[in-house]
Amino acid sequence: TAPTNTITGASVSKVSGTDWIESITLPAGKYYVMGQWIPKFSSAGTMAGTLYSTTAGVERTVRAIIGDNTGNSEQCGSTVIASYFELTQAEELKYKIYNYLWAGNIDTVTNQGTYVSENSRLLFVKLG
Repeated sequence: TAPTNTITGASVSKVSGTDWIESITLPAGKYYVMGQWIPKFSSAGTMAGTLYSTTAGVERTVRAIIGDNTGNSEQCGSTVIASYFELTQAEELKYKIYNYLWAGNIDTVTNQGTYVSENSRLLFVKLG
């Protein structure tokens, strides 16, 4: 289904022809975000990811990890993104995937079908 946006000045861009979120633009303010991105794997695999500001060039959340080998990471602490951050200007956020420590084996976009959009969640709460 279409994402619900109740934050004034925020926008959500989707990948054409899908329910996949391409990016989210948030206005200046204080935010709490919680989310989980759950892809299909073609075989055993592990993936880490974060919300990355393409505007500021920085990670805005802790890295979350999902998959078969999640115990091997010192840089990821949870399967969910749960962070607080403050923006001094509007920023575009995208989900950035890291496959730098393990063989990822994330299935192709075509084979994902609706799996990601049906099993993933992303919640922003504007605090001020």
